[in-house]
Amino acid sequence: MKKYILLFVCAIALAIGHVALAQNTGQIKGKVTDAATGDALIGANVQVVDTQLGASCDLDGSYLVKNVPAGTYNLRFTYVGYATKTVNHVVVEGGKTAQVDVVMKGELIQGQEVVVEAKAIL
Repeated sequence: MKKYILLFVCAIALAIGHVALAQNTGQIKGKVTDAATGDALIGANVQVVDTQLGASCDLDGSYLVKNVPAGTYNLRFTYVGYATKTVNHVVVEGGKTAQVDVVMKGELIQGQEVVVEAKAIL
């Protein structure tokens, strides 16, 4: 009988801890689209600056960053061929979801000149 009481007390303690953790964290979600066409940017990266938190956009250009501790953050959005965009002062409240939609502009990437030479072997 003591075993069951101890198991019950542990289960309640874990549940209370989980609820307390959920109240101290929130989420950031949104959609990333192309400025010229409005198309979703599939696979665009979202990083919560100065943390290891982030996400990639799905087929609809939507993203979701879970378990973000309550606080104020900067978000960095990157996608190959587009200018990096930073959104500052995103407020995350415990138990809530912050909505941040972003429109990104295409950017030309210019690399160095590549010279290809070939010699015929007879």
